[in-house]
Amino acid sequence: MTIFKYKVSLFSILFLSFLSIHTFGQNIETEEALNSLFGEVYGKNIEISLGPTVSFYRDFATSPLFYTGGGVYFDSNYVLLRENSEFSSNFSFVTASYSDKYLENTSFGFFLNLDTSYIVRVNSNSLSDKIKFFAGGRFAVSTIFRINPAFGNNAFGNDIINNLFGTGKITLNIDRKEGKSFSLPFNLLEFYFPPRKRDLSFTLNIGIVNSSYRSDYIFTDPNNSILNNQNSNPWERYEYKVFSGFRMMSDLSYTLYYSNKNAMRFSYRWDAYKTGGEFDKLEVANHAFVYSLIYYIPNQ
Repeated sequence: MTIFKYKVSLFSILFLSFLSIHTFGQNIETEEALNSLFGEVYGKNIEISLGPTVSFYRDFATSPLFYTGGGVYFDSNYVLLRENSEFSSNFSFVTASYSDKYLENTSFGFFLNLDTSYIVRVNSNSLSDKIKFFAGGRFAVSTIFRINPAFGNNAFGNDIINNLFGTGKITLNIDRKEGKSFSLPFNLLEFYFPPRKRDLSFTLNIGIVNSSYRSDYIFTDPNNSILNNQNSNPWERYEYKVFSGFRMMSDLSYTLYYSNKNAMRFSYRWDAYKTGGEFDKLEVANHAFVYSLIYYIPNQ
């Protein structure tokens, strides 16, 4: 591995850490400038999400077959709330078991993602009570681990994906402003739905700068397998490629708020990407159906 590769990987980690500093503190001048532009901080959200996921991947460096599987999606998110903007830091992972359709080989995969985002409200005040539009950016670092014993010398795979996204978000207010009652025939059972704050939201992230750090082609030397030789260097033939591949992420959510501003959320989250290359590209898609608990912390 060259010094350049170490530097690029270190730069990605430092860049993500630098952006995350915003979450924990800012100097007075920066804080005042942001307050004048985007409004004062009025609170923070801590969101914990869990749900099932369906995942697909294909790594042309080892096999042209699609691997399909199911597993578990977990996500933790910290959101700094301003009147006209949101800053978030996120950690998520997917773990799943896969199999191909033809040879019925079994593969295990683990996907880890760290990202940070900043979005700013852009719509006019005339629509502010019903619809809110946000625009901004997101930076993500993802790593993928795959183990497939059927591939022999290529049983272990690890890739790092870096992406800088353009981000758009729309939020639709669907508050129930008056209580509603509903009863079954013959008044067997009656239900009452109290007034409640609710919203629908959709977020789309489109990759602008897409980079990957992965092997240039299939390994043929048994010493290159980390499963066969503990002294081997599995990253010996890895290359870092910038402006290579493409990635998109989306989130469709329905949120119900409580009187204390805590909330619960139901979401469908989609993440799909592919690396560049002719014969060695990687393609991945994750579909997650998520239930979230959101804890609101008012600003002191």
